[in-house]
Amino acid sequence: MNDTTRTALKAAAVSLLILTMALLGYTLWARGKVVESGTAMGIVIALVVFAAFALRNVAKSARQGLPLEDEFTKRAKASAASFAFYASLYLWLALMYFEDYLPEHRLPGLAILGSALIFGLRYLYLVKRGRVD
Repeated sequence: MNDTTRTALKAAAVSLLILTMALLGYTLWARGKVVESGTAMGIVIALVVFAAFALRNVAKSARQGLPLEDEFTKRAKASAASFAFYASLYLWLALMYFEDYLPEHRLPGLAILGSALIFGLRYLYLVKRGRVD
């Protein structure tokens, strides 16, 4: 599978996910569940920002004739994933500490959203910095 096909499939999957989350947020808002719809919309906004950043980098690399994923990108993703995993352990500890103040059914969702945000922010930091230690 060439880079163009792979990029188009990724863009289609992300677009479908964003559309689904936006529809979920609207449905929750229409039912009067404002907090839940805000969470869904927060996820949509985070996905859109991260997808726009990723697509911009893909387009820039394609114009320069670079491969879709180079060694730096692979190392940055691996480093961000490792950091997100360890930071998520502490996030779980914090969520367990505050579990009396949060509804039980929200804890896994908050932990997953927090892990995704940690990964995305760490990846952006590494790419902006330009090196992985």
